Amino acid sequence: MGRKKYYFNDYTDRLICERYDGTTGAIDQLAASLNLPRWAVKRRAQMLGLARIKEKPWSQAEVD
Repeated sequence: MGRKKYYFNDYTDRLICERYDGTTGAIDQLAASLNLPRWAVKRRAQMLGLARIKEKPWSQAEVD
C-alpha cells in the first residue's frame, strides 16, 4: 500500500467538527478551505464519528 496522501491535525479536526453537518454545501466549503478533496473530508468526518457509516441491516439471528 502507498503512503498516506492527506494528513489531518488538531486544527483540521476541530474545523471539521465545528462545520461538518453532512450537507453538500458544508462539505464543499470545508474541502475548499482545507484544500482537500470532498471524499477526504467525508472520510475524516466518518473517522471522527460525525458521518454515518453504512452498515448492513441486522440478520434475524442478530435481532433475536
